[in-house]
This record gives sequence, C-alpha cells and structure tokens, in this order.
Amino acid sequence: MLHTAIKGATSFEDLYTVNGVTHATFREACIAHGLLADDNEWRLCLQDAGAMQSGCQLCNLFVTILHDCSPSDPAALWLQFRTQICDDLRWTLQQKNICQNPTEEDVFDYGLYLIDKHLSSSSGNKGLEHWPTMPQPQQNCNTFHSSTDSGWNPPEFKRKTTLHKTDQSYTKEITIKGITELPYWEKFKK
Repeated sequence: MLHTAIKGATSFEDLYTVNGVTHATFREACIAHGLLADDNEWRLCLQDAGAMQSGCQLCNLFVTILHDCSPSDPAALWLQFRTQICDDLRWTLQQKNICQNPTEEDVFDYGLYLIDKHLSSSSGNKGLEHWPTMPQPQQNCNTFHSSTDSGWNPPEFKRKTTLHKTDQSYTKEITIKGITELPYWEKFKK
C-alpha cells in the first residue's frame, strides 16, 4: 500500500519515514500517512462510556469493538482501559469465592477470560486467539482450584450462578403471580 501512495521512494527507509520521523513498522507508517485508521474513535468511545458505564457494560462494549469494528491495535485499547473494564471483577471474584485475594493481574486475567468467553459465544468460537496482539487469559478457568489459592474456582462459580438464576426464576414467578392474582390497584389500597 505504501509503495503506491509514496511517490519517489527509493528505499524501504523512505517508505518508513513520514515528516522526518522513521517508524518501526509499515503499519505505523501507514497510520502516520493517514492510509490506515487509528483507534482514536474507539478510545474516545471507551473513554466516554467509562465515565458513565459499569465494568460489565464496558466489557460488552469492548467485545463489540473487537468483533465488529476491527481496531488496528486492540491490545493498546485493552491496556489503556483494562482497569475500567475490570473495575467490578475483584469484588465478583471475592463474593463468588472464585479467588479470595485476587491480585491486579488475576483481575485482568479474569477480565480477559470473560472477553474470550463473550467473543466465543457471540462469534461462533472466534475467541481472543483471533486477535494475535491481544493478551490471552493465563489461568485455566476450566480447572478446579481450591478457593484458598489464587486460582479460579469455576465449579463453585457455576453452582452459585445456577442458584442465583433459580432465585431469579422464583422471584419472577412470585411477582407474576402477585400481579395476575390480585387486581393491580388493590395492592395500593390501605
């Protein structure tokens, strides 16, 4: 692409150089020439959303950006916004007895695991491995670890999630039953 856009280039160094600055890769040179889009749009999107949204919502937005928007450097976006994307995961890991004393790296790794899981479910088994610059989860989340070490405890997580969903179903059933059995306004009369 560069050789067709840069007139008079006689060497690879000429192709790498933009306004007197020699770039390390062709990709960086293409971005500097304006031939490839940079990720400023996605940075602004995540930055604006980070001021208003929860970590879970940012995680979903990040997955959407990866899946649908083809950012040029997804790893840089991850590194810049991983703290906001994973802001509620330390609490989640502790409350669900997945990891009692998670380090920052444990939290980020669990965030990568969730992103991989979302990508795999939304894009037909196209997980993080399809974005080679993105870091991969390091913990084996399919393996049981005791809750006293720094590993994950997915069987316990699945059990608690199932119980939570059961509780939600029961609550929904009671709510619907209450609405359908009594006239709506009768509930508000003294």
